Amino acid sequence: MRINRLIAACLLPLALANVGTANANVIYSVNLNTTQLAGAPGEIALAFQLNDGGGIGDSNNVVMLSNFTFGGGSASSCPLNCLPIGDASGDANTAITLVDTYFFNSIAHRFTPGSNLSFLLEMSTYLDVSGTPDLFGFSILKAQVSEFKIGKTNHYLNSASIVKVSS
Repeated sequence: MRINRLIAACLLPLALANVGTANANVIYSVNLNTTQLAGAPGEIALAFQLNDGGGIGDSNNVVMLSNFTFGGGSASSCPLNCLPIGDASGDANTAITLVDTYFFNSIAHRFTPGSNLSFLLEMSTYLDVSGTPDLFGFSILKAQVSEFKIGKTNHYLNSASIVKVSS
């Protein structure tokens, strides 16, 4: 799958830093309003990535994504519609796991948007020895070059208006 256009940069700078020595997994409920994407032409994909802050692939943090709902849309079936890189596995029909085994770990999964996209995000928060935190991010990608028309003008989707993250 060739993805040429980032349509909604929902990159969450959720640095996996930890204060002190204690550690606990954190769980977020993520809900995105994808009404503006429903019925849009071209291929659309979710992309999740986990970068190792130390750059050495120490496998000290894991991100698990589950309980995907698409508000009338659906996830495509894998493996034909998924592109894993590094230590990324699973799919949005069941669950996705990313481990910072390599510097860059990512998975892109095609989907048909509905009115909203929601999922649970669970991640560990171990501090890298280097002191540089790991980074988790996600995006919604579009394969066409054209922009989406939102209202009366063309814009890139504003991530602040479509993303709600709560713990």
